[in-house]
Amino acid sequence: MNFHLVHVIQNINSDKLKNVWLSSQEQKVSLKEQVLYYISHFKLHLSEIEELINKQ
Repeated sequence: MNFHLVHVIQNINSDKLKNVWLSSQEQKVSLKEQVLYYISHFKLHLSEIEELINKQ
């Protein structure tokens, strides 16, 4: 994972994790949900890259 992003996530003020935004689908999403989603989404991309490498 990107070390810069790890640093940013590690330094999030825990009081802010409940802050909420509206998604493009007008759904409320907390900062905590965004962070957790990013990690799983990143893993998905890594697995896709791994598949491409293994096809060669």
